[in-house]
Amino acid sequence: YSSLHHCNLHQCTLCNYTLHLFTLRHRTLYQSILVHTTAIYTNVLSATSLYITELYASLF
Repeated sequence: YSSLHHCNLHQCTLCNYTLHLFTLRHRTLYQSILVHTTAIYTNVLSATSLYITELYASLF
């Protein structure tokens, strides 16, 4: 599980960094808000699905 967490966290950080660079390149407030909101939503979604998967794994 620890390696899965590390990999997932690393991918999220890398993804956020890429989105951050994209936001800097296209410096529009609306785009910035949209990109950051999407990034947060995606991270929450992946973290939630990972949590649910581990919860089911521990139950069965």
